[in-house]
Order: sequence, then structure tokens, then C-alpha cells
Amino acid sequence: MRLLKLSEIDRLMNQLEDMKLKNFDPIHELGAIPSQLDFAETIQGSKMDPWQGAYMTHAPLKSRIGIAASRQSGKSTVTALFVAHCLIFIPNFMCLVASRSLRQASHYLNKVRDAVLSVIPRDAMRQLNRLSMELPNGSNIVSIPCAQPDAGRGFSPHLVILDEAAFAPEELFRAITPSLAATQGALHMLSSPNGRQGYFFEAFEGEAKDVFWSQRVHWHDCPRITQEIADMERIALGDLYFRQEFGAEFVTPLGAFFGNSAITQFEAGESEDLSGLDVRDMEELLDDAYPGDDPDIEDLAEALSRTDRVTNLLYG
Repeated sequence: MRLLKLSEIDRLMNQLEDMKLKNFDPIHELGAIPSQLDFAETIQGSKMDPWQGAYMTHAPLKSRIGIAASRQSGKSTVTALFVAHCLIFIPNFMCLVASRSLRQASHYLNKVRDAVLSVIPRDAMRQLNRLSMELPNGSNIVSIPCAQPDAGRGFSPHLVILDEAAFAPEELFRAITPSLAATQGALHMLSSPNGRQGYFFEAFEGEAKDVFWSQRVHWHDCPRITQEIADMERIALGDLYFRQEFGAEFVTPLGAFFGNSAITQFEAGESEDLSGLDVRDMEELLDDAYPGDDPDIEDLAEALSRTDRVTNLLYG
């Protein structure tokens, strides 16, 4: 019988650990699959707002969802938590996210990443980049800016999230929505309103309203927005834009020469030329422009804290 050297034991132990990480199974580790709402509230560390709970209940059941919500109401957060649940507990699940700008595309993915890393060890991830992520179970997510709709071609997503959908160009819908046909995937659009035009408006008050399960989230529905804050915003924005930004109303300024969407397009346009760039090129652009956006030790500590909350939820 040959005795193993300590160095060989260490090597074999490292190989075993690598195998465990590559085959990490969150269901086995946690003992059960939590509901979407329990998962979200556990990760967040607090109760969802009632409208967020309604979204979590309907999200797995509806193929077309529209959320017209007040600013700062938590619409990106709640959808990101739903996406994280899908990625973790559904093998080979593919999600495509389109956000208003390149920076926001990265920011949205960070929300999903933080939730995923609260359950799955970072070293177990197959891929973890600024705009894309792949889990051990083969599930993956790609986040792109609306300014580069062609970057969304070639995917077969089970779920498409359109963040700030009211500001998305028509080219984005033409590029992305046909890809849902092959997978019979879902489309979730979330945004504050942007005038009485466009596909997002149609989902609420136009020809597509019977297809979409929709929610309107008034600032009253968000306990974090106080009456004092609302009064200050009404003064700053004026009544018409306040009703749009915080009241989730589809309004158009009377007598405006340029539509509100045209004005906002100038305000929100990318400063970088993204034409012809793929996801990897855009990740490199983000690395150069915002080198300090990677998670630090405090992010990872918070992820570990959320891991403990998920474990306590399932095991008590």
C-alpha cells in the first residue's frame, strides 16, 4: 500500500473541491426550492411591498407583464430577484435584459449577481462578467443597452426583461421579441411612463392591453416615498411630469413641439458609440470607463449574510 504525500493529498482535495463547485446544486444544498416571494424577501431582508408581492405571484404564470411604476419604487429590484430565482433553480434557463444605457445594463446585472451569489459560491460560477453571467446549472443571463439592439440577436431566451421599456427604440422590439417564439418565452416590461406612444404605452392603454398583465405603481404604493418627498418633487418637476414620473400616468405635454420621448432620448443617450460592439466589447468598454465597479469585500460579506438568511428560511 503506497502512502500518499501531503502534497498529493492537498492536490486530490483541491480536485475534489473543484468537482463539487463545478457540480454545485443549490437545491441539494438548501434542501428545497423556496417560493419566489419567500426567496425575494429573504434575500432583501424585509417584506416586499404589496405590489411587489403581486408581481412575484404572477411572474411565473404570465407570459406578458407590464409594470408602469413610480420612480424609486423598486421595480428593477423586484424583477432582478425574480430573475435570480429562475437562474438558480431552473437548469439551462436563459434570460436577456435590455436596459436604457450601458451603465444601467451593468447596474441591473449587479442586482441579479448579488442575489445569485447569496446562494451559489463565487468560485462555482462558470462565468461572471460585467454584462453576462453563467451558473453551474447552465443557466445564464446577458444584459445589453437599448442603444445596441443587435447585441440581443442570436439568443433564445426564456425570459426577456426590458428595463425602462418606455424609452426603448422600436428596433429593440424588432430584434428581441421574435427570439421568444422558439422558447415560448416571457416578456416583462418595466418603466416609468414616457408619453402616450410606443409599445410600452400600447401594453397599458392601447391595442396590446388585453395581452399584458399590467400593474400601475403610484408613489403612494411605495412606503419609502413620503408625502414631503412627493411635494418637493411636484414643485421641481411641475404637476404634469410629476404625474408621469411618480403617478405612473401616460401624459403628453400640451402644445409641445417635440414629444417627451424625443426630449428624453437626447437626455439619456449613450455618450459612447456602441455600434458594431458585441457583449464582450461592451464589457471591456465598461472596464475602461468604470474600473471601480467590481464588487468589494463589503459586497461579498453582504452576500454571505444573505446566504445565511436563505438557509434559515429553508431549515429554520
